[in-house]
Amino acid sequence: REREREHFFWSSNPLHFTGLAAYQHCDYFASLLPNAHVRCIADAGYFPDFKTPRGVYHVREAYTTVYTMQNVSGGINQGCIQALPPTEQAKCFFPMYMINYLKTPIFALNSGYDSWQTKADWFWGVKDYNDCASDLTKCNASQLAVVQDYHQMFLATLQPILNSSTHGAYIDSCFAHCQ
Repeated sequence: REREREHFFWSSNPLHFTGLAAYQHCDYFASLLPNAHVRCIADAGYFPDFKTPRGVYHVREAYTTVYTMQNVSGGINQGCIQALPPTEQAKCFFPMYMINYLKTPIFALNSGYDSWQTKADWFWGVKDYNDCASDLTKCNASQLAVVQDYHQMFLATLQPILNSSTHGAYIDSCFAHCQ
């Protein structure tokens, strides 16, 4: 019986959040329900922190702007905030950095070819990729190679979840944002 409780993620009714909010607020909602067996599901929202083909950290720059402009340090995982120096605390927006500090089990549903991320983040500002970023059938061979690079880098950023005994993930290969 103890094994079932520990090893079967679906043993309770999970709370379902959409996107990045699940990672940022799962522990908070679990704290509101101290007698419940809370599990969270994050549908999309695993935004990676890596350089785009243009050589910039586009998502990191955007998250840092939001973090600073909205002063959100008090509303995201405090374990992560306390572990990083002030100049890097905006990284706590990223699941790949905060996952090690989440106490509540979380299950990530995400595409390894997330259509929002490829268009708005990965190919942001990259000339001649607009059609490819919107429809993978319109990519030429060299563009598809760049898409595959994105996929491999995305999978590498998932290691904190995939190597966890508490969290889990289902990553498909559909060109979609939400599952």
